[in-house]
Amino acid sequence: MIQFFRDNKKEQIRLYLLFWVFPFVMFLFSFMSKNSLNDKTIISESDKIYSFLKIAFNNLWVCLLIVFSGTLSRYLPLLLYSYNSLSFSIIFLISLQQNGKIFTLLTLLPHSFFEVYGLLLFTSIGIRIKSNYKNRQIYCIAIFSGILIIFAAFVEVFISQAFGGII
Repeated sequence: MIQFFRDNKKEQIRLYLLFWVFPFVMFLFSFMSKNSLNDKTIISESDKIYSFLKIAFNNLWVCLLIVFSGTLSRYLPLLLYSYNSLSFSIIFLISLQQNGKIFTLLTLLPHSFFEVYGLLLFTSIGIRIKSNYKNRQIYCIAIFSGILIIFAAFVEVFISQAFGGII
């Protein structure tokens, strides 16, 4: 498993940076916008478990789609990864406009690092799934990536929202 990380370090860095291009552009765009509604929505206590499960399963579903899309084409996982980056960018921009920069950074970024890295690893698996489906290392990385995605959902619901409540 560690060999996979060593062999694909440059690709992982490129994919990770690629994901953050759109959000960074949206962040810069937010400085041109004067609209700030300060409507901070926090998940209620009674809905946190449901929200955690919903977010975790949704993100895992997307990751499975990315992996299995690699059986059709090597470029489909990259396309889905880019689509997720663009979707995140739109959410990021809307949050910047409605809630302000500090609130957005405190509520979106803590879980995003885990989620994006998990997504990146699933994308790397999707790119290689045709040629390496018999390699046990791929399955170990998939399990590790799934744990990252679940942890990101936990951080999103239970920690990121707590940061938002401080403001």
